[in-house]
Amino acid sequence: MPFVTVLIVVAFAAPADPKMPSDFLRVDSKAWSKWLDEELSVSWGGVPLKDALAEQFGPADFTVDNPKVLDTPIRFDADGMSRRAALWHLSQRYGFTIRWAQKGEPKTFLGLSEAEHRDHTVGGRTMTEITHVMRSEYKDYQDLKRRGQVNREEVIDGVLYYATNTDRDVHFPNGAVAHVIEVQRYKTAVPRGKVRVDKK
Repeated sequence: MPFVTVLIVVAFAAPADPKMPSDFLRVDSKAWSKWLDEELSVSWGGVPLKDALAEQFGPADFTVDNPKVLDTPIRFDADGMSRRAALWHLSQRYGFTIRWAQKGEPKTFLGLSEAEHRDHTVGGRTMTEITHVMRSEYKDYQDLKRRGQVNREEVIDGVLYYATNTDRDVHFPNGAVAHVIEVQRYKTAVPRGKVRVDKK
């Protein structure tokens, strides 16, 4: 009598993140709450957590309980997820606690709240005209300033806000190309005793 071997494969689903608490990053400010609940459309493929926080979450201040995790390369898809939910899922996946540390309402730089961005339409395509404010290191500001790439700057409550222009080419299906300029806004902590970039 022939023997028949049957291979049974049992797949166990990975445990899902616990449900996000209703009070996670709860803030009194309507402006900041609106910003936290805005949807993202971004994927990170090996970007250090500190860079993701500086870019997508740059306008606000947070504290992370384990500073070492900031250098961890993250892989995460936040398409259609709110900023608040993205931060919750990131904290669960990479094992850190994040807390709200922002004081005061969003600042206004170049006539627009640091927590907002402005779009415009080019040939039926939506493009970013002015970005929300991202974070940078002071040395990055200095490098851009020396190269003449800082267009506007302003110190607001001891924080240096500055802007650069980024040239982009928009390609259309008919082969046409449009040249657009995106204003990228940043803020950085000013080292004690410095307000402007060192002159050389």
